[in-house]
Amino acid sequence: MKRLPTNLLAGLLIDRADYDRLAVLCARDAAFPSWTDWNKLQIRAAAAAQKRGEDPDCWTLDLDDFTAWCRQASSPPCLTGLRSYVHARRVRSMVRRNAS
Repeated sequence: MKRLPTNLLAGLLIDRADYDRLAVLCARDAAFPSWTDWNKLQIRAAAAAQKRGEDPDCWTLDLDDFTAWCRQASSPPCLTGLRSYVHARRVRSMVRRNAS
């Protein structure tokens, strides 16, 4: 069975326009990274995952789904909330894959 990557943001794809929308959603989070720092975070996460032999699935962030998840989970849009959302989505995906 495939394991979750240690860094949950590894493999999360987002283009600049969606990043800008996400940054607006997460504007109250002082820890939310700039576009440049976001890309550095992604590069480090991918390198660390590869070093550990992890193969995280790559998928594109759906901002509408993230926003809906935040409302349902009573979580403000922020970097911590994004990590929790990604974790929940990856677990759901693994369960579905293992069930088939």
